[in-house]
Amino acid sequence: MDISQYLLSISTIEDLNTLNKFFVISKLSIQASQVINDPHNRLQWIDILSKVKEIKISLEQFIQVYLNNQEAFIQFPFDTPVLIYLINRMHSSKEAKESPFRTFLRLNQNLKLNNNMFFVQFQSIFINGIKNKWYEMKDIAELFISLRSQHQLFDQYFSHYSSNVNTDDLWDMFIKLCKINAIDNVNQKHVIAILTEKIPSTSVGTFHRYTKSAKISLEEIKPEFRSRFIELFEKIFDAYVIMQFDYSQYSYQLSRTDCKDLLEVCLEMSSTNCLERSSCLLLVRKILCETEIYYKTDAQKLKSLFGNLKDFDENLCQKYAAEKIIDDEWLNDFLITNLEIWLKLDQETYKYLCENHQNNPWAIYIWSRFVHLSLSKILNNNHADILFKINDWMKKVKHHIYNPTDIFTIILVNKLFELVLIKYFRSILLLPNIDIIMNFIISMRENTSRRIYVRQINNFISNGLEKVYEVFHLKSKCSLYRDLSTDSIIRCFLPLIDLHQILGSVDPQQYKFPLTNANIDGIVALPKPKDIDITNIESNEEFFARFIRQINEWFDWFDRFIDIFQHIIDWLKNHNVNCSSQLSIDLLNIRSDFKMTFVEMRLIIDRVLKILQPFKDLRRLCHLFNCLISFQILNPGTLNTQDNTLKFLTELKRFQPNNTFMVQANATYEHIISISDRQQIQWSLASENHPCHITVKYRIHGKNNQYEILYQKENVPIHKNVLHGQFESQRNGQLIITIDNNNNNNDSS
Repeated sequence: MDISQYLLSISTIEDLNTLNKFFVISKLSIQASQVINDPHNRLQWIDILSKVKEIKISLEQFIQVYLNNQEAFIQFPFDTPVLIYLINRMHSSKEAKESPFRTFLRLNQNLKLNNNMFFVQFQSIFINGIKNKWYEMKDIAELFISLRSQHQLFDQYFSHYSSNVNTDDLWDMFIKLCKINAIDNVNQKHVIAILTEKIPSTSVGTFHRYTKSAKISLEEIKPEFRSRFIELFEKIFDAYVIMQFDYSQYSYQLSRTDCKDLLEVCLEMSSTNCLERSSCLLLVRKILCETEIYYKTDAQKLKSLFGNLKDFDENLCQKYAAEKIIDDEWLNDFLITNLEIWLKLDQETYKYLCENHQNNPWAIYIWSRFVHLSLSKILNNNHADILFKINDWMKKVKHHIYNPTDIFTIILVNKLFELVLIKYFRSILLLPNIDIIMNFIISMRENTSRRIYVRQINNFISNGLEKVYEVFHLKSKCSLYRDLSTDSIIRCFLPLIDLHQILGSVDPQQYKFPLTNANIDGIVALPKPKDIDITNIESNEEFFARFIRQINEWFDWFDRFIDIFQHIIDWLKNHNVNCSSQLSIDLLNIRSDFKMTFVEMRLIIDRVLKILQPFKDLRRLCHLFNCLISFQILNPGTLNTQDNTLKFLTELKRFQPNNTFMVQANATYEHIISISDRQQIQWSLASENHPCHITVKYRIHGKNNQYEILYQKENVPIHKNVLHGQFESQRNGQLIITIDNNNNNNDSS
């Protein structure tokens, strides 16, 4: 029996009568298939319903007729797949007054079917309905409420929804769900995962629109639901901002104005109103540190940075500590890494910086870190040079006079002290005369600024004053007095001392030149230095200049004295004259011991004078030892036309290979040979390839690096003839040979 023929008799269900006939035929057909018991012809409801080509009544009417005759179908009732099939064919129209999902759920309950199983199988219809815009948003939101406690289904339906709508609809749905509290603690993880993936790809204008709607909606959300809404919004906001900065395809969209607007939203729509959130920090960095692309110079970029800060919300600067917001990395593009670049900051630029910070704590912090980081990069064993040049720069930019309101310059000087000056704590007097910087430091100490290291500055100045006392007490190292003949930082300490008190606390005899006789004076043959006048003190500065000048005159006389009589003392030592052995050692120490003080040197000279006093004919003795002439040139440098350069170089390389050197093309080379003790020195120069510019000089040890020029000529043909020279020195030093090969394109050796 072909049961399907009976079912084909009803191809269209137009009304309830036809529907009742359909159910009668359906029951008979199902019973018949059960009697026949043919596995291939056993009917299911979906098989029967598929034979009907058209159904013109509503889904509710169809189900209601079934329910009216439900007892007839106890053995083969409607199940979930049947209901899903009918919904798919008889879906409610968009114009229906009742939510279609409420209708479906009620029918499912009337059929006493499992709700979870229904929603599992309804998903494909839901997806199709979303794509074809069958549902109103309010109805979809109601569906999510019904699924709120069924977390897996909620996640699945929200994923389907988000995959088939645009971001505008997705955002509106998010706002709607938050208003009705449809997102619990479990569901929010999935919702946020989807929104933080979808929303960041929107344009800046679109996201501004979303944030505006969120701000408006916040007032409409019940107070008890607001904290969760803000928490969810923060996560979406952070994801959007972070993606804009992490991916280049988005970052160009954000202008500084956009960032300001977003930062305002970030703080308004925040549970903590905290600027330290990662998204806020990214926005702040762009607002402050973005400069126009045409800003090329360091000065322009620096002005732009502080100009941006001037336009920034001052209330935020007062509320949040700059060190917790601004990272050093933000300033990398603004740092000055070369001293010469710093010196190019002109008066107009520096005036702008100093006059526009308005005591803004962020501006002060940024300047402090900028100066610290820049100086740290500039420093390269050039501390004294930095101090000297910045000291001069402060004068050029008209910030050379201390003013307690000149905060930026105070910070600069304080950083110079912290990073540079403090390194010279043990050797202060070696620094140049940085009068402007030192006057600032002294004034800063007196005004006890909270921005400076008062205790360290006090220690520094106290140590400097102690060194000054040592200078006037003649207890400083001998080499220091030579150094102080040039401009030195010591002049900055002079206004702080009481010279009368310092000089009055010392035995005045030590300021008197050692007693000598006419015999000694005639042999030394230098004007005898005068005693140091410690009574005529018109000003500290004038006295100091005279004091150092006279001390160095003493040094010159002592140097000449030692050059002559060192050899006499050595001869006395060899003859075991009393005390001569120690004196010989002490005289050598004057040349070699750089820690020897002026007082110690003076005492040694006194002892030498005492041991020489009995000698009546010292000049003859000096002639015998050939020590009256401390330095003389015996041969100033001559080309020997008889010498063959090639032969000379061959023998030199063979017997003295360490006495050759190479000078690169277009370069200048300095070759230094140490000379020890009293001796005659012969020197020779030859070249394999080219003539050269030659300078030969002798630097005498201990005489304030005094030079004696032995030979100096240009284009000397030492590639043809050997150049010879000879000199005699009573004192050790350095023979310095300088070869200028800049006129040759080839190496010389």
